[in-house]
Amino acid sequence: MKELKNKKSLLLGGALCLSFATLAITIAYNHDSSTIPNEFSVGQYRTVFTEQFTSPNNWKPCDETAKTFTVKNETGTDIKVRIKYDEVWRNAADTKNLPLTKDNITLANVVLQNTNDWELKGDGYYYYKNALAPDAATSSLFQKVVLDCNADFGADNTCAETTTGTVCTKPNDDYEGAKYHLRIKVETIEANDAEDEWGFALLDTGKNVRQALKCLAENSSVAPFTPDNTIKSIAIVDVLPDTIDLSTAAKTDLALTNTDPIYAYFDGTDSIYIHADGRTLYANEDSSHMFYEMEALTSLTLPDSFNTSRVTNMYDMFYNVKALTSLTLPDSFNTTNVGDMRGMFSGMEALTSLTLPDSFDTSNVEIMNAMFNNVKALTSLTLPDSFKTPSVTRMIYMFNGMEALTSLTLPDGFDTSNVENMEGMFNNMKALTSLTLPDSFNTTNVGVMGGMFSGMEALTSLTLPDSFNTSRVTNMYEMFYNVKALTSLTLPDSFNTTNVENMERMFSGMKALTSLTLPASFVINSGTRTTGIFGYISSTAALNSTADQSVKALWSPRPFSN
Repeated sequence: MKELKNKKSLLLGGALCLSFATLAITIAYNHDSSTIPNEFSVGQYRTVFTEQFTSPNNWKPCDETAKTFTVKNETGTDIKVRIKYDEVWRNAADTKNLPLTKDNITLANVVLQNTNDWELKGDGYYYYKNALAPDAATSSLFQKVVLDCNADFGADNTCAETTTGTVCTKPNDDYEGAKYHLRIKVETIEANDAEDEWGFALLDTGKNVRQALKCLAENSSVAPFTPDNTIKSIAIVDVLPDTIDLSTAAKTDLALTNTDPIYAYFDGTDSIYIHADGRTLYANEDSSHMFYEMEALTSLTLPDSFNTSRVTNMYDMFYNVKALTSLTLPDSFNTTNVGDMRGMFSGMEALTSLTLPDSFDTSNVEIMNAMFNNVKALTSLTLPDSFKTPSVTRMIYMFNGMEALTSLTLPDGFDTSNVENMEGMFNNMKALTSLTLPDSFNTTNVGVMGGMFSGMEALTSLTLPDSFNTSRVTNMYEMFYNVKALTSLTLPDSFNTTNVENMERMFSGMKALTSLTLPASFVINSGTRTTGIFGYISSTAALNSTADQSVKALWSPRPFSN
């Protein structure tokens, strides 16, 4: 039994105690572990959190672990309490999140109790139904955590007969030695009679918000999911401008069903104001397509009251917002829980300024296909240190078509060790003159690199690290196609083409190339498609003498005409 005391303050309306940090209980299967220290924050009064929990060693299927957690009010006034929790499995190396289910089985199950005392609402919080008097404590919402009896951790040994006897090996399994974390977030507030005393509101799904705004602007009850050319300005405000007459202005509710309303008002011409009214507007878990194809939008104001901490999906969130020239995301734009950022900024053709805050944490994102695709006017992109990619599996056309970009800085956390597909990743970045990929750019698991650097017409310097391992790649179609300005290209020893099936036009159009150095691991197998592999390269270009014979047999740069 231990007492956990709060450390930090935040005021919102009345006195509010918010625990930003989470309670993390770590449980391991076949792995020793310990309880991570709890950190909470306190306002101008004292609350005490009491937990009963013992972290088990060698947690096994069917094991039940008792878990209780209560909140005690040690101040002189009544308070209200709400809590929420989330779960995460981490691999043994603590480098990536794992799914909560395996083989269609939910591995760990949180068993609740006293549910008559707590009410689950649309924002994901459990609200203690009664005000908590001084010296009183809540009942525990939690009872125990159970590891499913059918949970399977670690693959079975595979045995084979050899000339020396039977040899058994154990295949890798991400869950071998994995850890389970149960994280609890607690908030308390001084009790009063205000209808919205917690000061939050929950938006509907991104797609529904977008459609509601389109209907509002077009004065229609139903609007097709087509580009919007009416709305030029969207702003989230605490106070509506004088131009909005509440008695006559058209409005629509953007809130999730059965939650407090969030009204958006149309000024009758081209501007929309979303009334936060001092509340925090929590974006929906599914915020995909929120501003999708708002092609006329030239002004978008997202203040700190716009909170994305519960969002898991930002697919096409700003897709084809073609006219917007500047986008600054606030510190409240927290992406810690986001798993999908496909096409997030794709098609923002006029964008010349993009500011991503440190809260733009991509540690859990799995898909970044076309994330910055065709952001044609942006000249510089600096990704924050929080832009980490250990969970990403697909980066297809991620920076494709960033035609004006002259500077691209990838942070050290740009870890590509789990990426499987990089097709067209840097394709048609026509203005970039230099590209240095960091050591974290590990391509061990990549299978497709077709068009990866294709169309980088101004590139004069390309540095690939030793971690650029291509042993699993099967497709290098047009990989360096039309990299017109590069005079020298040296591929590292890790550039292994043993499994490549398609090399068509791989180096075609490298008109300025004078020196091509390929490692011994660069081989061309019988049956590999090689049409135009060295086409339209200067006839004076030189291939290193140590290149594999299979390469030399095809080396015949064809003259080209300007």
